[in-house]
Amino acid sequence: MAPTAKADIEIKENSNTILFNESKAELFKLSDGYKTLHRKLKAQWKVLSNRDDLTKENLGQAGVIVFACPRQRLTEVQFAILRHHVDEGGSLFVMAEEGGEKKANTNINFLLEEYGIAVNNDSVVRTCYYKYFHPKECLITNGILNRAILEASGKNIPGLLLDDTLSGRCVPFMSTREVTAAWQY
Repeated sequence: MAPTAKADIEIKENSNTILFNESKAELFKLSDGYKTLHRKLKAQWKVLSNRDDLTKENLGQAGVIVFACPRQRLTEVQFAILRHHVDEGGSLFVMAEEGGEKKANTNINFLLEEYGIAVNNDSVVRTCYYKYFHPKECLITNGILNRAILEASGKNIPGLLLDDTLSGRCVPFMSTREVTAAWQY
């Protein structure tokens, strides 16, 4: 079936909508913990929050669904809805706290493992002192491998796409009380 103009407009509207899920006792919410992020995102995106159960109707309006460290288990029906959302071209952004799935008492790895990702039950700790006092506050000086992220950060890096070496061209950031993730290629 050929795409119609109405369907193209609907896809464009949904693709710039970010939905923060708050129905699974997330650690942070738009109104509590993400106020600054919300203010910056709503300049270019339509930002919504979902406090109701996950349904196709609730999630159908979003291009990106954010889970900010869910602390309740998802049901099989909710997993099916999220799978359908991803299969239809939608995106998921899942965050986890140190200790991973075990500490948060969630089952989000059940969904993530289908896509080759797993949140580990550990924590990132630096082994030597550098800049920050707490061992769980780690300065990562060159942790961005995707060049598109470097470009989006606003850092002016002339000739980046032509140069394969990134030495001296990095965006340092601080990792605070993070968990590691396993990726399967």
